[in-house]
Amino acid sequence: FPNDPLCSRFDRNAPDATDANRITDVRAQFINVNSQKNEGIDFTARYGHDTRWGRLTVEGQVTHQLESFTKLLAEDDIEDLNGEYGEPQTTGYLNFNLDTETPWSFFWGVDYIGETDQTERSQREVGTTLYGTPVRYKYYTEETIYHTFSTQYEADTWTFRVGVANVFDEHPPAVSDADAGNSLI
Repeated sequence: FPNDPLCSRFDRNAPDATDANRITDVRAQFINVNSQKNEGIDFTARYGHDTRWGRLTVEGQVTHQLESFTKLLAEDDIEDLNGEYGEPQTTGYLNFNLDTETPWSFFWGVDYIGETDQTERSQREVGTTLYGTPVRYKYYTEETIYHTFSTQYEADTWTFRVGVANVFDEHPPAVSDADAGNSLI
């Protein structure tokens, strides 16, 4: 990274010093993003219907991202992050609310996070372990769906609500960090 403009914001020890190239100071003032462009399609729908148990409302939203371009500094290249980590092309949710004629109400929510793939940007596809065993790095995530449930009791002067997030204990997709020193959050 010696030519990276962001690296000029770090002061380091000299290469021949005892702590060679150790960062000694970081100038972390705010940086404006030079340019950013997102283009996509959003769809939202809401439907309500009176049932014999109460008012059922179904609401859903889907976002499909067509482009996601970022240029951090004027001298940087434009990065297209669409479909990569943190930028899935498609996300959405579907919520069901049942408001009964009683003090009770119920909620069920489904959140969808689309797949991502960073294989083209990654530097290493195959590596070896300390003992020479070949390994293949994983630079993509599968689509993930999370379910949430809650119920609420509403009295005259107080409300009680209890719920469970991630009802089916769906784990987030795992990826390889390829010994880069940082892993996804």
